[in-house]
Amino acid sequence: MVNALFHYKSLKKMNFKDFDRWITTFYRAAYQDGKNEAEQEFEAQVEKFTPEELKALLTSVKGISGRLADEVIDRMLGTEET
Repeated sequence: MVNALFHYKSLKKMNFKDFDRWITTFYRAAYQDGKNEAEQEFEAQVEKFTPEELKALLTSVKGISGRLADEVIDRMLGTEET
């Protein structure tokens, strides 16, 4: 409670320019923290496939041959020849 009271009093003493600078810095830091946390959660939820697993998954779809699956995987991995 004492810490919150200290922040309130220091904020109350600020002029508009100082408060604007403080709130902008606070907002940017909070935004960046939220963004980083969301990215970490997303990375944790994404399944990682090996090329062999991906090929098996793609070829299980009707109409996708092994050659087409290889082409898709090569493009995804950036290993295709141009």
